[in-house]
Amino acid sequence: MGAACPHVYLTKEIMSEQFAQVSYSVIDDQGLSCQARFIYVILCRYVDNGDYSKPIFISVLKLSEKCQISQTSVKTALKQLVEKGYIRRETRYKQSAYTYILK
Repeated sequence: MGAACPHVYLTKEIMSEQFAQVSYSVIDDQGLSCQARFIYVILCRYVDNGDYSKPIFISVLKLSEKCQISQTSVKTALKQLVEKGYIRRETRYKQSAYTYILK
């Protein structure tokens, strides 16, 4: 007799929470670091009403705090995501601030 398969039950509280959708291609891309994948998940969390074409306004500092990694690691992860074509980075207000658009 095999072990019973545990069942997962979602409570009403969990079902009322908001969720972010993340592309399997990002999750499964072995060429991305774990930090880059996690940064992408955080960026997905900030998508406006499911419209992935709208810019996301978030600082490197905020991403660093959310992911509990250094700002240098965040910059490296963002660079990986840009190079792989998962996000597009645009300069904002002719400063060193950027917006990110998921692809």
